[in-house]
Amino acid sequence: MPQKKKTVRRKKEVIIKGSHLMEKASKRAFAETITPWACNYIEENDYGLDTLVEIVESIDFNTHRPESKFFLVQLKASMSLKHSKGHISFPIEVKKIMQWLNANLPVLLVIHDQKENKLHYLWIDNELTSKLDKDSPGWVNKGKVSVKIPIIQLLNKESRRLIKNYVYDFSLLNKRHIEPGTYFKLKEKLAVLLLAAQNTSLDFKFESVEKAFNQISADLDLAIYKIAISGPSRAGKSSLVNFFLKRQISPTRMWQTTGVPIQILPGKEEVIEIYFSDGKPVIRKPFSFQLVQEYEAFNLFISVLNAISGQCLRRTFWQNLLISD
Repeated sequence: MPQKKKTVRRKKEVIIKGSHLMEKASKRAFAETITPWACNYIEENDYGLDTLVEIVESIDFNTHRPESKFFLVQLKASMSLKHSKGHISFPIEVKKIMQWLNANLPVLLVIHDQKENKLHYLWIDNELTSKLDKDSPGWVNKGKVSVKIPIIQLLNKESRRLIKNYVYDFSLLNKRHIEPGTYFKLKEKLAVLLLAAQNTSLDFKFESVEKAFNQISADLDLAIYKIAISGPSRAGKSSLVNFFLKRQISPTRMWQTTGVPIQILPGKEEVIEIYFSDGKPVIRKPFSFQLVQEYEAFNLFISVLNAISGQCLRRTFWQNLLISD
């Protein structure tokens, strides 16, 4: 009888990804640096946060007292950090920064330079967003943005005192940050609810209730600052607007240029809406400076939804216009 061939089964090789090794090395380096503070790693579904750290006060070599003061940490690792003018830069997803800004605990970003075996740290707070606004206008609408950390800002035994002071002084009031357009979305939702409540109250004819609704509606309109810029012809109004926004929005020339009001609002996308006083359909297109120039002297109202600026500015040249706010 012919002999059957034996099938030799080879065991699958166990492969450890380089990213996993870097992650483990970062966790080791971080844990060693912050000891004796308690580090509670979020092993599953961390969604952009790696660990919760509790500050611990050392009483003696073997005795420690928990302080019930916590902060969150996101660990990142790199073998080739970019260095420039005394800073390192590291790309971070904007949606992660927005997530960290909305946390109810302070969030510390730690970058592990594995080539030099150094830990750089940066707090996610208003100071960071102010720098991003200056260095990368419109960063909130980008996919990623590079954050800069001073090279000398290292996480070590000595810097723990600075971190402890920051956590003790942390206040949620100093960390509020909303995405462009959020106010207007919430305002629209509240307006719908307010109208429904007003319609319900009409059947009962409660005068005090109607006054209360009218007051809420008025307060809603005043809940955001509006800056009106006006002045004589060629006084530099358009130049001032462009200076505030750090880009060319309102046309400028040596002669009178803008003959219509321009309203600039924060938004998630850059679009332009053009309203005609004779009732023509509203034009809504992706924003371009050339489009503003095309309609700048017409008898209409231009609304620019600007994803770059967080300010609300209105150009005031009134020429028998039909304005819808």
